[in-house]
Amino acid sequence: MNGTKVALLGCFACVVSFVFGGLIGFVLGGFRGTLDAYHARFDQESMIMHEILDQHPAWSTVKVEMTSRGLAVLEGRVNDQAQREELQAAVAEQFGQELLGIRTNAVEIERPDR
Repeated sequence: MNGTKVALLGCFACVVSFVFGGLIGFVLGGFRGTLDAYHARFDQESMIMHEILDQHPAWSTVKVEMTSRGLAVLEGRVNDQAQREELQAAVAEQFGQELLGIRTNAVEIERPDR
């Protein structure tokens, strides 16, 4: 009888370990998959952003950065408001108006109009 209890306890421990191990693996796999999706999104958007930035020499100081959600956003400085608006229009043409503020909010004007 004592050996049977040990065997059952061993089986129970094995099942519990399998269940918890599977749950932990599932959760960690989900996190990893989400992270990979964010990086893939950034890679794709970043390539488009670089194509936009290559269109105008005045945008050479603007860089592409990644948000925690995997969005490609622009950071840097342009010479005047007209260049900023032109950059925003080019970004809106590729990505739409919905996230335009987030994507271009960190682009500042070097010499603001007085």
